[in-house]
Amino acid sequence: LETGKTIKLKIEFDDPELPDILALGEVRWSGKQVDDDGYQSGVQFQGLDRKQQRMIERYVSERLAAERRLHCIE
Repeated sequence: LETGKTIKLKIEFDDPELPDILALGEVRWSGKQVDDDGYQSGVQFQGLDRKQQRMIERYVSERLAAERRLHCIE
């Protein structure tokens, strides 16, 4: 993905209580993964409303907590 380009995103959560989010985002960085032939990119969301922001924050927070429990990280 070209840095600086605006792309359309569909964020699908694996939590059935959270609806999909359609959003725009600006590609901030992009690069080839070291361990395989894939690529990674960082995208800055644009135009999310407060409800969408809270849904993403909740989801990320819950996933991080689950990872910590799984790996016994304090």
